[in-house]
Amino acid sequence: MVKINKICSIQGSSVENEDAVGSQNQYFWIIDGATDLYNSKEEIGYSVSEVVHILSESLSVNCKESKTLKQIFETALLEVKDEIGLNSYELTEYYRLPTFAFIFAKLSEKKLEYMMLGDCVMLVNEMEITDHRVDNLFEKGKNEIKDSIGTNSVLNKKIILQKIRKLSNQPSGYWIGSLDERFLDHAIINQIDVTSEQIVLMSDGFYEFYQNNQNKTFEELIKMRFNSSAIDPIYGKKDDASILVVDLLKD
Repeated sequence: MVKINKICSIQGSSVENEDAVGSQNQYFWIIDGATDLYNSKEEIGYSVSEVVHILSESLSVNCKESKTLKQIFETALLEVKDEIGLNSYELTEYYRLPTFAFIFAKLSEKKLEYMMLGDCVMLVNEMEITDHRVDNLFEKGKNEIKDSIGTNSVLNKKIILQKIRKLSNQPSGYWIGSLDERFLDHAIINQIDVTSEQIVLMSDGFYEFYQNNQNKTFEELIKMRFNSSAIDPIYGKKDDASILVVDLLKD
C-alpha cells in the first residue's frame, strides 16, 4: 500500500509559489517551475505558478492504469495548453514561456515507475536519483554569474540566465519540462524494485537544505526550511522548497 506521509510546499520570497506537489492513488509528483525570465503573464496571460498548478490538477484527473506515465503526462500537458489557449498559437520561442523540472511516479506493489527531467531529486533505496544532464550547463552559468558580479550585476545576471534558458529543449542545450511537448521524448523513464520503507521527492530548493542538514528528520527540516531566510545566490531570492514523503506500508 501507498501512504503519502507528508506533502509540503514552502513558498519562497516571490509573489507566488512556483512549485506544485500532488498525488492520486498510487501516483505522485513534484513540479518545480523555473524562475520567470520573460514575464510569462504578459506573454500568455498565465504566470509560471499558474501553469504548474494547472498541470498538477490536470495530472490528478488523468492518472489511469491503462496509460503509461508518458501518456498521462502528455494528456495532462495538452489539456493545459488547451485551457490557457496555447493550441491556437504557432510558437517557436517556447523558451520564453514557463519551464519546469519534475518527477512523476507510480508505485505498484514494490515496483516504482518514474519519469523525470531537471534537478528535482528522488530518494529511494538509499540512492539519490536526479537528472544530471543539466549539471554542467547550470554550473557553467553559475560561474559566469560569479565572474560578472560588479557593475550592472543584476542586468548581467539576467542576460546570462536568459542565454541559458534559450538553450532549453534544444539538442545543443538541455531538456526540461515546458509547454512544448517535444521534451517528453527526452525525459528519463525507468523502473526499479523498492527495498526502502520510504520514497521522497524534493524540489532543488528543499534538496539543498536537506544536503546541509542530513542529521535532521523531515519534520524538523520542514520547520527549519519554513523559518529559513537563506537566499539563492543565483536568483537573489529565497527559493520555493517542496517535499513529498511516501511511506510503504506492509500488507
